[in-house]
Amino acid sequence: MASGLLLALMGAAAVWVGLADPAMASPSGWQAELSARLQHLGTVLTRALAWVPGWAVAVVLAGVVAALGRRAFREVGGSVADQARDEAPDTARGPEPTEEDTFIER
Repeated sequence: MASGLLLALMGAAAVWVGLADPAMASPSGWQAELSARLQHLGTVLTRALAWVPGWAVAVVLAGVVAALGRRAFREVGGSVADQARDEAPDTARGPEPTEEDTFIER
């Protein structure tokens, strides 16, 4: 009950602050300079790439996402062939050591 009341108070405070206070102040100094540079760069890039069809951009972005997904999958779990190779018994190594073997080696 108390958490619900606290959540309602926080929501009401957020609405009050959002409606009562004026908009954010205009940036000044390095913030204004950075904002202007980023806006200019965005405009230049948009105009330079305006000739590229949207479907081509979608294909390139899908390829980038697929490549990143493949890399992430390899980092986490590897491929199916890697898992099969890891699960297959390796007869060249000989039998797996037992607890007694590892105790003797220590």
